[in-house]
Amino acid sequence: MSNVAVRYLFLPAFVALLQSITADAAERQRPILAESPDRPRFELRDRDWPGEVGAASVCLWKDDALAACSITIDDNTAPDHAWWQEMSKKYDLRITWFIVTSSVGKGWGGTWDGWQRLHAQGHDVQSHTVNHLRTTSPTWKGVEAEYTESIRQIEAAMPGNRVLVLAYPGGKDQDKLNDPKLAAKHFIGCRGVVGLINPANRINYVRTNSIGQLHVDDPKAPWADIQALFQKNARKDSAYRGWYCSHYHQVKPEVREREERHLAFMHQRVQNNDLWLGLFREVVQYSQERDTAHLEVKSAAADKIVLSLTDEMDDKRFDFPLTVKVRVSPSWKAVKADQGGRAVEAKLLEHDGATYALVQAVPDRGDVSLERKP
Repeated sequence: MSNVAVRYLFLPAFVALLQSITADAAERQRPILAESPDRPRFELRDRDWPGEVGAASVCLWKDDALAACSITIDDNTAPDHAWWQEMSKKYDLRITWFIVTSSVGKGWGGTWDGWQRLHAQGHDVQSHTVNHLRTTSPTWKGVEAEYTESIRQIEAAMPGNRVLVLAYPGGKDQDKLNDPKLAAKHFIGCRGVVGLINPANRINYVRTNSIGQLHVDDPKAPWADIQALFQKNARKDSAYRGWYCSHYHQVKPEVREREERHLAFMHQRVQNNDLWLGLFREVVQYSQERDTAHLEVKSAAADKIVLSLTDEMDDKRFDFPLTVKVRVSPSWKAVKADQGGRAVEAKLLEHDGATYALVQAVPDRGDVSLERKP
């Protein structure tokens, strides 16, 4: 057979191989898990405790917390900022503000300087669209422009702040205009207002559930009670170990005492490691990385363990560390860890007489190495 014939036979196979590689790479760089979670993505379990030295697993939530919680605030509500800052200092809160960008500089809209100060304090500022989807606004240019222009305006006014998540505007007309398919092109997570807890293994990332305010020991709204996060039951829709996303608008002075009691309850649960209080963005980053994670123990020696951690999400937008639990020898009294040659956070804990390391690692950033410190 001539070299030319071989070349023509080889070319289609080579092209097919390249297409397969490209498709596989695209699958590993997903912008959002946009499919409807009709069935659980994985089996929900209690905290996992690997049974052998060298065995490892990805924790359901950061720091192996039992459940997750987020506080979000819509519509700018600048008059409440001082109260929320006071609560944040007292109870170590980090809050996500979803802002309407056309309102900034007007009344309740706050100022860009004020939003920058909140961001510098550890809070997050994300999109609630440009005009709250008001089609009568003189700057209305369509639904997709409401999404993309809000991103552009916030990032231009707040250098260093990445706008990755959206809260859909509520209201009769707005509900008809909200477009999850369009939103999924531009955001990694979108918050709705269905007042239910998000099951950890069935989160709908293009329209997450969210509960108006925190509810604690509320017999009138058992479906919205944060206590359900900590209670096992056999129901299919169990909220055990789920994600409690809450949203606020104005917090009137007459209800602030009640709301502070709820915040104090949540803070105590965080202190006990029952809850991870994460920004909305952080929770959707963590959970989508976790939902698509692939963990491999590459080697396990007495003094050193090496792991590979990958996922299927877009590395440019999904860069939040997952917590990986690794069983180590009881001889380990201290641990150091690195990923891709850079030091990462790790700590030891004991459970039922066994020793474990919790290490914070970002998928697709290189092998993770844990070593016993002398």
